[in-house]
Amino acid sequence: MGVQIEEISGNRLEVNGKLVLKNIDGQWVCPSENLTPAEERALYEYIRSIELDLSRRKN
Repeated sequence: MGVQIEEISGNRLEVNGKLVLKNIDGQWVCPSENLTPAEERALYEYIRSIELDLSRRKN
C-alpha cells in the first residue's frame, strides 16, 4: 500500500489520514496516532524535499 501525503498548511500535513503537526521546536509530530515505518520514511523524504526546494525558502 502506498503512502499519501497532503500538505494542509505550512505546519500541518496529513499522512494517510493521520494529522502531523510541526511543533514550536520545529519537529514534526503525530499527536494522536503512531505512523507506520513506511509512513515515517515517506514523511521524512517529503519533508526533506520541502526543505531542499529553493522556491520555498524564505531567505
